[in-house]
Amino acid sequence: MIRELRPDEYAAAAALIRAAFLTVAREFGLTEENCPRHTAFVASEARLNAQAGWGWRLYGSFDGEGLVGFASISDAGGGAYEIHNLCVAPPARHRGLGAGLLRHCLGEARGLGAERAVLSMIWENARLLAWYEAAGFALTGTERYPHLPFTVGRMERGV
Repeated sequence: MIRELRPDEYAAAAALIRAAFLTVAREFGLTEENCPRHTAFVASEARLNAQAGWGWRLYGSFDGEGLVGFASISDAGGGAYEIHNLCVAPPARHRGLGAGLLRHCLGEARGLGAERAVLSMIWENARLLAWYEAAGFALTGTERYPHLPFTVGRMERGV
């Protein structure tokens, strides 16, 4: 089951986001020292509250164990909605929950009038890149930032 999160669920969602993104941080050698703004280190209840205040929609995926996945969307302007922080708790991975969250976000964005969905990711993450390409996303550009030890890949697809 996927639904919009309630504010009293933001703390649990932040803990899930940190745990999920920490596996990526470890895989790519990201630390609080070399990448202090990576999601694994900054996700918090306060940050989710702020995002909700900005109009972002925060979704949770639930199973018999409780909250097992998270994703959010925001209006990026120009007919696009951006997907943020799509993740699944490490023990719940490889069961199709991420794909379900992605489909849900695309459907919600479409219902809000979006023509396309955009996202950013660690471009060097070949496994995730292939996953998004299989879901219909295509590269729109890459960018290097001096404060990040990886390349940011930008992708989009129609909704």
